[in-house]
Amino acid sequence: MKNLFYNNLLILGFTFLFLWLVSLIPFKFDAFDPISKAFSDFDLSDIVFSRLQEDAKADTDVVLVNLSVPPNVDRAELAQIIDSINQHKPAVIAIDAFYRKLRAPEDSTQTMNPADSLLADALGRVKNLVLVTGLQKYNAKKQQYDSLEISHPLFSKKAHLAYASLTTAGEGNMSEFLTCRSFIPKAKVQGKTEVAFAVKIAEIYAPKKAERFLKRNNVSEYINYQGNIGFRESDKPVYTAIDFHQVLGGQFEPNIIKNKIVILGYMGKQLAEKSFDDKFYTPLNKNYVGKSTPDMYGVIVHANIVSMILKEAYIYELPDWLNIGIMVLAAFLSISLFSYFFRNLGYWYDAVTIIFQFLISFLLFTSTVYAFMAYRIKIDTSLAIGAVVFSGLIVEIYYGLIYKLLNKLVKKRND
Repeated sequence: MKNLFYNNLLILGFTFLFLWLVSLIPFKFDAFDPISKAFSDFDLSDIVFSRLQEDAKADTDVVLVNLSVPPNVDRAELAQIIDSINQHKPAVIAIDAFYRKLRAPEDSTQTMNPADSLLADALGRVKNLVLVTGLQKYNAKKQQYDSLEISHPLFSKKAHLAYASLTTAGEGNMSEFLTCRSFIPKAKVQGKTEVAFAVKIAEIYAPKKAERFLKRNNVSEYINYQGNIGFRESDKPVYTAIDFHQVLGGQFEPNIIKNKIVILGYMGKQLAEKSFDDKFYTPLNKNYVGKSTPDMYGVIVHANIVSMILKEAYIYELPDWLNIGIMVLAAFLSISLFSYFFRNLGYWYDAVTIIFQFLISFLLFTSTVYAFMAYRIKIDTSLAIGAVVFSGLIVEIYYGLIYKLLNKLVKKRND
């Protein structure tokens, strides 16, 4: 019995060695390139978000306003939009846009462009205003950012500032798979701690909830996506979205804004028109493998983060040591089972092993999906499944070759 245990441990070591060697192989086959790209940014949690979770209830705490871009909305019109919203007493007005430079005066008699003056005055009248900044140049040695990109001081002097930089996985440009699954809640900039745009909004609206969120002290947080604004009639919108011309024309119900969070940002020239600018792939994308088109504007991603903090509905990641422990346990149990099959089944070994590899892998897969769907616990079983898949082959190689060679060496030494 002791020999069996030691043999299984040896096979476990060979299995991990094999997986490590496979990981070092640079697969560069053009024929498989589209497939590799399609799966390069796939995560099991995407299945839950896009297919399995129930539709979230409408979030009435957050209202989104589409700013569009000039010439659709200039700074003078933006000032009107802000005043129109502000008169209905929202709890927070947050703007996901930069206003870096002042416009040139229209003639020599002016010291400032009237549009800039109107916008600065409108922003100054907002009680709780949040404007975005941008993290610039990460210094890996110091583990902080070198600087912040901000709007002109004329517009930002009375505002709370917070960075809107989001984390994406993938590579390349819009033709690649850029999925936004997580964000950085706080970051160091020249020795000072800055917080994310959505975190700052939540801090003003619900300080204790934001404080509890930051006490999690995670370097990165997965976003528990609630939903979108509903681009098609078949979509169930989670967030109320208003177009800029509706605000200018007073075509909205004031009660949806009073004491609420209002976030202004780009969502296309008009809400009805499709655009890929400032748009991300998210786990809500129905095509979770080989995604077709980006599905969410950046401002809506921020809204989802705010909702997560306000609901205190976080995603919990298992620590690396526990994921590794699951992998080792799954691999060792599989190897013990396959070793038994090899010694006792003979001709039937291959067929029975394949069946059990599938069953164990499926059990790991469904357990991962269930843990995320029911408890929002994120478990990484990819290596565990890989170990199970290859362990049957390693058992066969070990007993068919390595075990016999080791026995010969021991016999020679004894002779």
